[in-house]
Amino acid sequence: MFDNIAINTNVLRNIESNAVTVFDNTDLGYVKFEGTSGLVIPIGGSAQRPPIQNSEVGMMRFNVDDARVEIWDGFNWISIAGQEAGLSRTDAEVIAFENIIAIG
Repeated sequence: MFDNIAINTNVLRNIESNAVTVFDNTDLGYVKFEGTSGLVIPIGGSAQRPPIQNSEVGMMRFNVDDARVEIWDGFNWISIAGQEAGLSRTDAEVIAFENIIAIG
């Protein structure tokens, strides 16, 4: 264990309650995740969003209620697709049906 960081097999855990773990870099450095599988972001429903005082601009999570990735913009949780997040399946079906009727 190093200060508040505990390492056990393949888990690195900040054991201080409500603490933020920071991966810092200098100048033009960045954080890179190697591999080909993927990166899993936090998940939960709308009721499980962090409280405003624990939210930071750029915080990202998957909302299981809305089935979308959302990001905290400092005021609201918004879709990463922006305000015009595209069509839902239902909207696409309605448009297709209207086109069939109009075109014949």
